Amino acid sequence: DAGVEKLPRKLLFFLTSGKPAREVLFTRFRKVQGRPAVAEMDIRDMLGPQSSSVTRLEYLDIQPAKIDDKVFTPEGARAM
Repeated sequence: DAGVEKLPRKLLFFLTSGKPAREVLFTRFRKVQGRPAVAEMDIRDMLGPQSSSVTRLEYLDIQPAKIDDKVFTPEGARAM
């Protein structure tokens, strides 16, 4: 469909061993300054006794910001 935006719906985090650690589901989006932004997500810890619990994050106020691309590298993430 030409009018349908392709947005991410799920993100998986893995341990270095390859075992899944967390699953993030993007459950709602909204437009912020004409661009899609995540408005709600569910986070499920896939390790240990809490693996059946889900944390829901709802973003009530979204402000666009510039994030340095280095943040999305392992070295940049460790520096935060």
